[in-house]
Amino acid sequence: MQRYLPHILLIIAAMVGVILLVNDIKNDAFDAGKAQVAAQYRQQVTENDRLNRQLETALKDRAEGVGHEVTIRLDEISQERDQALDAIKEIRDNCTIPETVIEARNRARTR
Repeated sequence: MQRYLPHILLIIAAMVGVILLVNDIKNDAFDAGKAQVAAQYRQQVTENDRLNRQLETALKDRAEGVGHEVTIRLDEISQERDQALDAIKEIRDNCTIPETVIEARNRARTR
């Protein structure tokens, strides 16, 4: 039995190493996935902000009585904005994006 003990210990050490390596790869993939979702979320929020600014401008134009074209543009912008908000809601529903964004901000601050 003592003759095989070094071989057994070597096999156990190799198995532990493989387990740690697989776990590390899995964590890296998970972090990359979180980063990708956070990027999608930021992109949708930026798009929503842009549409909000367009909506605000269109509302001002409408208040100034620029014309019928503004009302049509206002409806189009409102629909785009609703789609952007739906995309943001879908991202939030499918993952834990608020925590991811907070983690990303905290990591950026500590660097």
